[in-house]
Amino acid sequence: MSRSVIRVFEYDKIKVGDVIDNYKFTELQRESLSKFKEQTQHVYYDLIHNGIQFKEFVGVIQVGNLIIEILPKEDKNNSKKLDIDTKNAWEYFLIQMLKKAGYLEIESLTESYLHLKSTTLLDLYIETFLNKVDQLIKNGIVKKYRKSEGNLNKLKGHLLFNKHLTQNLVHKERFYIDYQVYDYEHILNQILLEAMMIVRNRYLNPAFQDKINRIILHFPEIQHSQITSKSFENLNYNRKTEHYRKAIDLAKLIILNYCPDIRNNNYNTLAILFNMYDLWQEYIYKMLLRNKKQNYELKYDFQNRKAFWKLPNQRAQNTRPDFVITLDNKRYIIDTKWKILKDYKPSEHDLYQMYVYNHNYDCEMSLLLYPNVYSLDHSMGTFLKKYISTESNQLIEHFCKIGFVKVYKETAKEIGRFRYDLDEKIGEKIIEMLKNN
Repeated sequence: MSRSVIRVFEYDKIKVGDVIDNYKFTELQRESLSKFKEQTQHVYYDLIHNGIQFKEFVGVIQVGNLIIEILPKEDKNNSKKLDIDTKNAWEYFLIQMLKKAGYLEIESLTESYLHLKSTTLLDLYIETFLNKVDQLIKNGIVKKYRKSEGNLNKLKGHLLFNKHLTQNLVHKERFYIDYQVYDYEHILNQILLEAMMIVRNRYLNPAFQDKINRIILHFPEIQHSQITSKSFENLNYNRKTEHYRKAIDLAKLIILNYCPDIRNNNYNTLAILFNMYDLWQEYIYKMLLRNKKQNYELKYDFQNRKAFWKLPNQRAQNTRPDFVITLDNKRYIIDTKWKILKDYKPSEHDLYQMYVYNHNYDCEMSLLLYPNVYSLDHSMGTFLKKYISTESNQLIEHFCKIGFVKVYKETAKEIGRFRYDLDEKIGEKIIEMLKNN
């Protein structure tokens, strides 16, 4: 079955009968996407009359033989919305962001991009997953001990007396026992196999089929099992299994975002989508880590939980800014926002957040960081009510800076069309923004 590809942007709408990139969106595809949303309970898009509207998620959805790529775009009201060069540029930009965030691992991004007319974002994600599993196989698939029971002709482990009496009144030569088995049958391998089977049976690009079949041959002893979201909740990694982590993360997206169409096998749905707000935050984190010219302590959001409110006998409520940076013995808060500001007026909600962060972290200055669309420079506002520092017990005047970073630079290279290349100096610019009042 041949594939068709259409590309849209965040918050775009598609209705039955719309022609996008020379492809007509059909009622069967709308029904499949509606069923996918109903069965998976995902919030990737909204159902509207006779169609769907995408939200803040970017990536790719395969529904039957149609692949829908959802691209990020800073200015969603730009009149160049449907321009082919604009789509190419944002597609390249998204691939770079996913690569920096660790979701795609491509040896040569430029080489891969030269083939984008025949390669989709789904291809690049599946290729990354296959390469991770292939590397894992080369390093060695792990065996584990597991409990089993059965009616065997030799005694080992523990005799299950009641079952033994029930089943072996005639067969005196057998023993019903429970015992330990050391093999490949454990949850990590089961997850990888389940994802591989989905990819083999539903993924439409024939270029990877040989590799998929070869990898599956390395899992001959593993039984197929039902993998659900609960299967991922209590996964434990140790020194022997830590190298599974990345492949499992990639497999999780495939398994939990797959919806088979039992009535019509040609309309199975697979989605690999990422929240653009989270991707923007992760990208900024990686850019800050790359900045080696400044000496500062950087804590990411999962390290920043701090209690600020509590009921008796209940767990405390936490605040969690994106980043806490200690620079030149001063503490700063950074919160990233994938929103468009046309002026220096952030939302009240965003300012409330920063006000609380300053109080809760004893911080004199916080930074709201936005993508720069309208060539705005950073600016600093003052919170009119001071707070009492828990460190000095003094009233402290505190501030919130509104910062903007240009996330890309337009380039024209060998493929004869402009691209958006990531600005590798974003980390340096953010630190300078903090230092310069």
